[in-house]
Amino acid sequence: MALLTYTDIQSALNIDLTSPNGQTVATDLIAAATGWVEKQVGYPLEQAANQTAYFEDGCGPLFLPTKAPVSAVALSTYNSVTQAYDSVDAAHVRFSNSGEVVTDVWLPDGFQAVKALYTAGWTAETLPADLRQAL
Repeated sequence: MALLTYTDIQSALNIDLTSPNGQTVATDLIAAATGWVEKQVGYPLEQAANQTAYFEDGCGPLFLPTKAPVSAVALSTYNSVTQAYDSVDAAHVRFSNSGEVVTDVWLPDGFQAVKALYTAGWTAETLPADLRQAL
């Protein structure tokens, strides 16, 4: 679902949103504005699941590479025997909206030893009013 809709921009632009051509122009403008802002801030604005981050140092908190709000995190550790990632029990993982992840179990060190799958970004309902207005 898009962060903005036609009605969000109808009052700001003089576009006939009842015609298919007007809707196409509005869709293109919304995509361009959102894409430009995402490029400037360096991360997606719209909520996206299954974003991946890898960590080499399992000591201390992990910081996900996003400034968008984080709503879900799943950690796994690399198993050199099976050459696959083993899940860390979710009961041992805590995370904050700001992307800090801590766990009460030992995490290994090494190249891509810890993998985080996370969901970050805003939905149309959670997008802050000032960001909506800027877009």
